[in-house]
Order: sequence, then C-alpha cells, then structure tokens
Amino acid sequence: NLLLVSVIMSVFGACTPEVDNVFEDSSANRMTKALQVDKEILQSATNGWLMKYYPASDQRYGGYNMLVKFGTDGKATVACDNFDASKTSISNYSLVQSAGPVLSFNEYNEIMHYFSDPVNPDGIGITSEGMLGDLEFTLREVSNQKIVMYGKKTNSRIEMTPLSSDINWTNYLKSIQTAEY
Repeated sequence: NLLLVSVIMSVFGACTPEVDNVFEDSSANRMTKALQVDKEILQSATNGWLMKYYPASDQRYGGYNMLVKFGTDGKATVACDNFDASKTSISNYSLVQSAGPVLSFNEYNEIMHYFSDPVNPDGIGITSEGMLGDLEFTLREVSNQKIVMYGKKTNSRIEMTPLSSDINWTNYLKSIQTAEY
C-alpha cells in the first residue's frame, strides 16, 4: 500500500497548474503581425495581381481573370476580362481576423459585386443567388509569388500571382478577350 500511495503522490505532485509558454507573444499580437505581413505582401505587387476567380465552387459559371492592385490607402483597383478592358472599379479592402486572416472587399465594387450580387445584372444564375461569388476570402497561403485563398461563403479556391511590371492592364485584358471570342 505504501508503494501505491507513493506512486499516486508522485503522479499528482508532478502536475502543476503552470503552463509553458510555447510562443513568445500572445495570439492576438501574433495575428496582428501576421495580418500586417499579409497586407505588405498584397501591396508589394507594384502592378497588381492576376486573380483567377471562380464565383461558384463547382465552377458552373466558369472562371474569370481579374486584375487587382492593393493600395497602401486601403483601396483596391479591380479590372476583369468580363468587362470593357479599360474599365476599373475602386473600393475599400481590409484584412481582418476571423478564424484566420480574411481579405474583405468591404465596399461596393461594381466588378467584384457583379459575381456576388443576389440578382446578377446580366441575369446569370438563380434569382436570389446570382453567380454565388464571394467578397471575403480566407487566406491560406501567402507569399510574394502566389496567394491562395478560399471564398468565405462558397469555399471556392482563388489563386493570385503578381503581374509583371511591364504588363499594361488594358492590353492584357484585350488579349484575353480576343482569345476567348
């Protein structure tokens, strides 16, 4: 019995309420720093990003080529091969914490909202669903070479790669439109 009591005492005596700090900083501070790094990467593409955008996760409406430039002023400039090649739309964007970093186009943007409006302006999709596009994206992989994110609502995979600085947006979109038609 003495042996059993000493084993039990050593097991319980070894348990202390102290927790070793695995990280040097709090989770809130780590997330704030991560969001800042992600924002710097978004802004680092001097000529913007090519976003391969699929509004519906099952790709029933096809894919679109969007060009997006993230400014240091919190504004995003967006163009798309589905619109006139010289048309751009500017709106606010933000990076927020929501079960991981989320890129949000949080102000009306004619081009981005074309894919997410419940009633698509061209009548594409089901009324009250539109093309099932997203305006918020959970960032999964972020580097200067590629950003992989998923639509927060539809889980549609979206990939962005930086555009070369010598690419003219209008000419680029015109070349895509010519190849498509």
